[in-house]
Amino acid sequence: MPSPTPGPESIENPLAGQWLSKRPVPTPRGALVAETLQDGIHVVGGSVDGAGSFQLTAHEVYDPMSDTWRPKAPAPDLGTWGPASAVVSGKLFVIGGWPEHHAAMRLYDPQLDTWEYKAPISEEGFSWAHTAAVVGDQIYVIGGYNGIGDGEQLDSKVLRYDPARDTWTTGLRPVPVHHQNDRLASGAIGGQIYVVGTGENLQIYDPATDGWSRGADLPIPTVAPSAVVLDGELYVFGGGREWNCETNGVQIYNPKENNWRLGSPMSTVHCSSAAAVFNGSVHVFGGFDSDDQALNSNLQFRPAQ
Repeated sequence: MPSPTPGPESIENPLAGQWLSKRPVPTPRGALVAETLQDGIHVVGGSVDGAGSFQLTAHEVYDPMSDTWRPKAPAPDLGTWGPASAVVSGKLFVIGGWPEHHAAMRLYDPQLDTWEYKAPISEEGFSWAHTAAVVGDQIYVIGGYNGIGDGEQLDSKVLRYDPARDTWTTGLRPVPVHHQNDRLASGAIGGQIYVVGTGENLQIYDPATDGWSRGADLPIPTVAPSAVVLDGELYVFGGGREWNCETNGVQIYNPKENNWRLGSPMSTVHCSSAAAVFNGSVHVFGGFDSDDQALNSNLQFRPAQ
């Protein structure tokens, strides 16, 4: 079993935040998604192993205030390994996924506890390893793989989805750096989308100009991390290299200063987990460990004040 990857001592932050273990995810899994809605954090999909051999339609909502879980309407299909997700107008979108629903755009309405399919994803869809972020009221879906089986290919495309019109826009500038086995995560800050998961690269997409730029390199190169935005900074959790989960690191990027610092590491390595923010704290759910086994952990990270 590989040891967790340490971060450079020179950028360690002595006030690096605190981790707490909360009530575990009811269904252990990785390659899942998590998003915060009005009633709590919704955790959807995933698989019991890193190969995606057993996908799940599981959908639960976690209430951080009471530290309890409740079941919700299951995802409408089994294409739930490695999708992306986004929230617009209080509704949850789950985008693509492996093995056979790479073109699926699913909408969950928390008021009705129902799912529906929206306009299919164009240009062969997104099967896994892609990421999504919201700027304005538009969803940008970035990178990953398209197709299924022998037809699956690495794909650097960027598509824009308009929830109000239920339409897709193609022809946007693709991700500049995207290697085989890269698995992406992202967050939107100040109208720009910060993309990680391609090793040390921080790639920044500006929807206003349809242009890409580079930020400071990550101190711990990683693929398959999870990421959130909190207080105008990008938090990156765990990940690995190619197919191996190797790091328990927490990396925090300040876009104003274009620099990184390290937070308190997680207790174990995690990759392909899901993270969401609730009331100023981050929760990191599930994922896979260094033996490619699914986790049921629910780790709450309280940033340093």
